[in-house]
Amino acid sequence: MKTIGITFSHHAWPGDEDNRQRMNWYLEAVRAAGASAEPLWLPDDGDPEGEQAHKIAQSFDGLLISGGADLPPSWYGEDELPNAGIKLINLERPAYEASLLK
Repeated sequence: MKTIGITFSHHAWPGDEDNRQRMNWYLEAVRAAGASAEPLWLPDDGDPEGEQAHKIAQSFDGLLISGGADLPPSWYGEDELPNAGIKLINLERPAYEASLLK
């Protein structure tokens, strides 16, 4: 059975039920597709060199980068529009995901 790692914006299971339900939806969807699913929590140390992420990525057959809040518009050459209602992602997460992808 293939094992798929799924990224989330948390260091561990969140306490609120809404976030837990959204996370479980991803886990169950991967399992329904016939694979084993494992949550990939944000590392506590930030893993600045990506060493931990490299080891983790090698232990999975695939990676699912789950949805979430918005990336900062400056990351893709844009300005944040007034009243756009942007909710920014925890910036640790895209850095961790980039390390996993490398």
